[in-house]
Amino acid sequence: MAGGRFDKLVGKTRPGTYINFESGREQAVISAGTRGTVIIPLRKATYGPAKKFIKLTNASPDAAAATFGYSIYDDDPNRQMLLIREAFKRATTVYVYIMTEGKEAAAEITMTLPEAEPTAVSTAVSAAVAQYMGAKENLTGCTMDYSEGARKLAITLTGPVSGVKNTGLFDTLDALLADGYAVEIDGTAISKATDFKNTDAFARLAALTEGGNDSFTVTISKDGAEEAYAVEVGYPAANEVQGMSNGAESAGNTNTLTAVAKHGGSRGNLLTVTVDANPLGGYDVLIHLDGSKFTEYEGLHTVEELIALDNPYITFSGAGDLGEAAGTTLTGGTDEAATNMDITDFIDAWESVKFNTVCFPFDGEEAKNVKQAALTKVKYMRDSMGKGVQVVMPNAPGMDYEGVINVTNSVSLDGDVLSVEEACAWVAGATAGASNTESLTYIRYAGATEVVGPKSNEEAIAAINAGEFFFSVNENDEVVVEYDINSLTTFADKKDRTYRKNRVIRVYDTFQEAVQLNFPPNKYDNDSRGWDIMEGIGKTILRQFDDSGAITNVSYDEDFLVDREASVDDETYFNVGLQAVDSAEKLYFTVKTR
Repeated sequence: MAGGRFDKLVGKTRPGTYINFESGREQAVISAGTRGTVIIPLRKATYGPAKKFIKLTNASPDAAAATFGYSIYDDDPNRQMLLIREAFKRATTVYVYIMTEGKEAAAEITMTLPEAEPTAVSTAVSAAVAQYMGAKENLTGCTMDYSEGARKLAITLTGPVSGVKNTGLFDTLDALLADGYAVEIDGTAISKATDFKNTDAFARLAALTEGGNDSFTVTISKDGAEEAYAVEVGYPAANEVQGMSNGAESAGNTNTLTAVAKHGGSRGNLLTVTVDANPLGGYDVLIHLDGSKFTEYEGLHTVEELIALDNPYITFSGAGDLGEAAGTTLTGGTDEAATNMDITDFIDAWESVKFNTVCFPFDGEEAKNVKQAALTKVKYMRDSMGKGVQVVMPNAPGMDYEGVINVTNSVSLDGDVLSVEEACAWVAGATAGASNTESLTYIRYAGATEVVGPKSNEEAIAAINAGEFFFSVNENDEVVVEYDINSLTTFADKKDRTYRKNRVIRVYDTFQEAVQLNFPPNKYDNDSRGWDIMEGIGKTILRQFDDSGAITNVSYDEDFLVDREASVDDETYFNVGLQAVDSAEKLYFTVKTR
């Protein structure tokens, strides 16, 4: 739905709900919608999916530990979880945005399989393999390894499948079929070897390109006996091709399990996979992260079983039986540094979620341009989209806008000194979590033990005049918010000094949302009957805000009226009177002594 401000003389093109805010009982609007939602970006994450919003609530704040690679209560090296913790001290919902994603850590895990007892089926397969597979002259296009004990055939392509000649695979299958064995390829029965070319498995192999791999299962049965054989096909890059034995039995009875971290980043290098024999049968797969056991699967028998469990940390691939493997640590995970373009992408993504505040923890000389971009974006969202949002940023002089909160000092959490950027997370969460009847002035910062960068009286006065949000120490030696204001410093008829008070802005923003929710396009008729209905609904909204203590001095006869002369065709104009209630924050006493 379209929204934002309007010019009465020009009108709008799109259907929508348009609201102007002006001082002095003029057109102003705000929402009774919910508050408490904040956006927290992670610029230095070492794990997790990039450029996606991950929603957390105070009912289960740690629900995404597997996604971040950390509990939010962990002290990660880059202090990214701290931002989430601080926001949750007063927010109810946190959208976490990971800005970049590095390379995934991975490992090839060699598992030792128990020697399989020879069976009639395995004996027949081994005999057919020995007679035909790779035995012909002029073998081209691939190398092959067969392990009877592992019931596995490994084929390494040196080019596309179309270039493979004389593997003996079709002769082997035809020999087994001729001996009365039933053959299935991934569950599809074949009556002759050339039927393999009509299966989905063959189509996948034909489509393999350099760097790709695939696998399929060949099931061979006769007289009630059945065995499955894993066939793994890889097409590595030219510099990775290794010579193989062309039909000889591979050394040892082993199987390979591939493990790749779910997400990129160096945190994946601390994932370890261990496979132990279970005394009651099968194998236990244990996954540790940084030495702590996060997952254990008991009594598994095949790689396929493990894959089906969809582990939250690791993507497994492969086929066939599980076997024992000592702890194998994934390697190769790398981080990717966020750039200004990544920050710009983050700013652009704000429109995709519903929120109240966004933490913008970027500071320093290099952040000047992105701070201006954030200012432009929040102005656009407030003035052109009708979204009552605010952005909290560190050390941002000259913003001069009610949608920007400029934080200029920080706190210490029992000796843990927070940067101003980190303190912005608490401010964003506290602002989002504050209702339209609540000011953050003199609100205690939970856990803070001292102010980092305290201001003298003169400095505090100058900071307030400059539109700064900062912390001080109250009379009870508690760390508190000095004054709940935004960065607005230029006041005019349509934006008086009350517009710098965040409590007042929350009244306007929530009223705006209430109006948008209750006055969507095409719900009411644009005639006298419809106007009566709309005025009645508007007065109900005023009543709710009045009763909650958000507004005062309400005239129910005059403060929500349709401009009936101006409302024609599909355009309806309203005149709304709204006086927000502020907190008593400057208390003056005249004491006459006797």
